[in-house]
Amino acid sequence: MSPATWQALLDGALAERAGAVVGSIVERMTIAPPTTAGLGDAAGRALLFARVDRDDEAEAQLDVAMSSSELHGPGLFGGLAGVAFVLAQLGCEVDGSVDDGLGAMVESMSRHDLVFGVAGVGVYALERMPATASLLERVIAWLEAHATRATPGRFLFSAPDALGAATREQFPQGAIDLGVAHGQGGVIAVAGAAAAWGVAGARALYEDLVAYVWSQASDRAPFFRSMVGSSAGRAAWCYGDPGVAAALFAAANAAGDHDTRRRALDVARAAARRVALDDVAEAHFCHGAIGLAHVWNRLAQAAADDELAAAARAWYDRALRLPVPGELGLLEGQLGVALALCSATSDREPTWDRALAVSLSRPD
Repeated sequence: MSPATWQALLDGALAERAGAVVGSIVERMTIAPPTTAGLGDAAGRALLFARVDRDDEAEAQLDVAMSSSELHGPGLFGGLAGVAFVLAQLGCEVDGSVDDGLGAMVESMSRHDLVFGVAGVGVYALERMPATASLLERVIAWLEAHATRATPGRFLFSAPDALGAATREQFPQGAIDLGVAHGQGGVIAVAGAAAAWGVAGARALYEDLVAYVWSQASDRAPFFRSMVGSSAGRAAWCYGDPGVAAALFAAANAAGDHDTRRRALDVARAAARRVALDDVAEAHFCHGAIGLAHVWNRLAQAAADDELAAAARAWYDRALRLPVPGELGLLEGQLGVALALCSATSDREPTWDRALAVSLSRPD
């Protein structure tokens, strides 16, 4: 398996089952109208329809996303950055006023994370580099300004209102989130890719964030908890060893950091051996079986790793044996399942997963 190319991982009966599930989800989405405009729904559906060569439906979903008045701020999953990301992914023109508007909005944003915050705007900026160099510079400047010095490195702190209810109850003064969706993992990915583009401050920020995250790793698996000081953690894309390892690996690849690349792969392999299939009872991407399958697949193909490829096949099989999610969204719904299954059965690289920080847009 060459690390330079993407290959379909599934074949035979497993690929047939995956294709049937994708077909069923696509047909549902041609009937059920989206409820939100952003990457998590209408804009994300455009990616799926384009992936299965349903260009008319993709264009219709983009029209819904672009004409909506219900985008929630600048964020990647519910806001303007996500729609712009999809436009860039599909080769559509993005008006310069979008970049100017996002740049102005970055200044007043209060969250650093990938899903709702500044790191998500950075993912969009990376997608259109070098045209969006000014926007990416603003993202890195914001992250630098809000990073807290530690020994070693730096971290981004999550205020109480950025935490879920259960986490806020445990950490009423706020917390240091180690995950990909809302914590250090997503920021590290953006900083590493920005460093590859030579953005001022990005290299030092990347190195400091990585140093801090490694300082918080346990000496035995599971290595990463959800929050600093927490006794609990998931094994998923959003939190825990699989997602953090994938984000660290992607960032290290972009930044040319061979030591972090190696250590991230070690964490990923340990997690693949440890997490039992029966431990996960949901199929979706965020903290379900399809997310683990895609993470292992992405790492396996990037590193030409047969052990992770075998883990990915097992987790795709697990996901296909679980009920399809009832909701239609990307992170916890059918859209994420369909995109991941398309990627497992195709020779086309799944660049849509840059939105999840498990791969990154970087200079050629």
